[in-house]
Amino acid sequence: MSFNGNDWVFLPDYPQLALTQNLTVEAYVNASSVHSGNGQYIVFRGDDRPGLDPYTLQVQIRNNVPTFVFAIEDDSGGGAFVSTPIPSLNQWYEVAGYAEQRNRRSGYLR
Repeated sequence: MSFNGNDWVFLPDYPQLALTQNLTVEAYVNASSVHSGNGQYIVFRGDDRPGLDPYTLQVQIRNNVPTFVFAIEDDSGGGAFVSTPIPSLNQWYEVAGYAEQRNRRSGYLR
């Protein structure tokens, strides 16, 4: 699949996508460009209902550098994120973010 920043795949709100314990989100990504602003989602699970723990894996510009970001929020608006610069555009990368429910941390990007 190829996305130009305006495309997406929609999945309904399946209970299997809710964070109950630990979570790993993984994708193979070949970013040809990164737009400024709020970033471009690779994976987004968002919801404003309490306890559903929105999480995202995205590319964005941070300090003028293209960056992979994994973030998770809790129902009180707190959360955590980790990020790592994208070494080069137009190359394939395996990107994974890990979240541990117990202490609300996003553990790593690789």
